[in-house]
Amino acid sequence: MNQMDKTEARRSKDDVAATRPKYSILVVEDEELLRNTVTRYFKKQGYRVWSVSNGFEALLLLQYNKPHVVITDIKMPKLGGLTMAEGLRNRAETRDIPVILITAYREESYFKRAQEIGATYLLLKPFTLTELHEKVRSVFEHLKGKKKAARVLPQPDGII
Repeated sequence: MNQMDKTEARRSKDDVAATRPKYSILVVEDEELLRNTVTRYFKKQGYRVWSVSNGFEALLLLQYNKPHVVITDIKMPKLGGLTMAEGLRNRAETRDIPVILITAYREESYFKRAQEIGATYLLLKPFTLTELHEKVRSVFEHLKGKKKAARVLPQPDGII
C-alpha cells in the first residue's frame, strides 16, 4: 500500500469515527407515539437511541447495552420508571447512568420518590422536545466535565 492509500484509509476511518454517535440514549415510554417521536428526534440529532415500552424491557436491554442516559416515563405497565430507576441504582454496572424521569402526574409523592432514587431530572408532561434536549445536553455536559473535574449536576428548574 503506497503512502496515498494509507492516508486515504486513515481518512476513511476518521470519517467513520466522526459520524459515529458520541452519546447513547435509552427511551423507556409506554405511549408509542411519544416513544417514537422522542426516538426519531434524538436519532436525527446524531445520538444512538434504543427504545422500549416498559421498565422490564429496559432492564433486559441494559444487560447488553449501556446508554449514557435513560429517559423514562414514571407510570408504565409491567414495571414503572421509578422502580426501574431504583433497580439501576442498586446495580454497580448501572448505578451511575443518569435518569431523566418524565410524567404527567403532579403528586408530591412522585417528586419525593424521584429525589430518593437519585433522578437527575424530572420533566413534567407536556414538554417540548427542545426542553427534553436541554436536559439531555446538560447531562452530557456533566459527563464531559466529569473527565476534567467532578461537578454537581444542576437541579431541574426547581422541580426536584
